[in-house]
Amino acid sequence: MCKFTNSIKLTNANKVVITDMDGTLYRLNSPGNTYSGSTLETAVLANARQFLVTRNFATEETVEQIMRSGLSDLVGLSANVQKNFGVSRGEYFDNVWNIDPEGMLQDFEEAVTTLQALVARGSKIILLTSGAKAWQEQVCNYLGITKLFDTIYTGEDFGTKDEIFAKLSQQYSPTDMISVGDQYKTDIEPAQKYGISTLWVREPKDITKLFEV
Repeated sequence: MCKFTNSIKLTNANKVVITDMDGTLYRLNSPGNTYSGSTLETAVLANARQFLVTRNFATEETVEQIMRSGLSDLVGLSANVQKNFGVSRGEYFDNVWNIDPEGMLQDFEEAVTTLQALVARGSKIILLTSGAKAWQEQVCNYLGITKLFDTIYTGEDFGTKDEIFAKLSQQYSPTDMISVGDQYKTDIEPAQKYGISTLWVREPKDITKLFEV
């Protein structure tokens, strides 16, 4: 079930819709429909191992130890690799997250239809995802939605989403914007800080609630 954390709904054509990607526009094919246990997670970890070995940061004998250390680091695996080996986030993401999403995505049909309808009525759509650019491009191409976005921000473009919400609140009137996402701490709370209306979704089809009046 979705929840409007503000009472404002999308009722006019000049709205700017800021949407998250993973968990908001689709679910992943794991038992809990999350990254953990998904085919995507398996592919990412395999690519990370290969990247570390190919770049001579690890051997076949030491790579598992490095992976365990990186995965247990609070900053995350990509930041851990950057910190320990001087690899840019962009280089890491380009090599590790360039994955074909065929068979990995579920429950995206209604979200895609909603995005198309929003553009048809004159809304601007901004994609704001913490995911890698390589993954974003693969997903958007697969779903056929790349051209629907007025602007795209990926994980390489910011430290926290708060930075982008601050930037957008200077470009547009907060009352003309709405942020849509499945994560309260990153998609909803920082948007509210700038007076932006929000839609907290629990599953991709909840994005259709944008058309409620």
